[in-house]
Amino acid sequence: MIPRFLILLFLTSLPAVAEDFRQWKEVAGDREITAKILDKKLDSSSVQLSIKDGKTIWLECSKLSKADQDYVQKWARPFKHITARVIASGKGWKEVQVTAKAGPKKLIVNAYHTHPNDGHFTKAVEAGTELTFSYKALNDYSVTGAEDGKIIDKESSDRKTGL
Repeated sequence: MIPRFLILLFLTSLPAVAEDFRQWKEVAGDREITAKILDKKLDSSSVQLSIKDGKTIWLECSKLSKADQDYVQKWARPFKHITARVIASGKGWKEVQVTAKAGPKKLIVNAYHTHPNDGHFTKAVEAGTELTFSYKALNDYSVTGAEDGKIIDKESSDRKTGL
């Protein structure tokens, strides 16, 4: 039989990936909020939380308790490499803003106009970095992100859910 303390030690060492609400406490003061983590900056300096009332906030991790900072450090985001949204449009065109986040490997981003054969351009995002850019697309758009030649994320005007 495995001792309880070993099981507890194992469970607390796992990365926090669950989307559960938990108590977050500030270092200074007694202020606590119940929220769940949505995102964090690559360097874990800030965390985005969803409060139970539906509001989202960004907090600097240095203002959080040591336990909360450790939680943020271990938390593994359900990684979203590509985010695209229309920021302007006119007759027959859309201006699309793309944010690409590379994980531990270089991310190759291809932005297509209406169809891959209608022309596209490519941008490289170095490992661990983020790049935001915009481009004009003809009506519909498609943006893909690939690592080692394999597409790992995609957004398009008709499908906003990734792969």
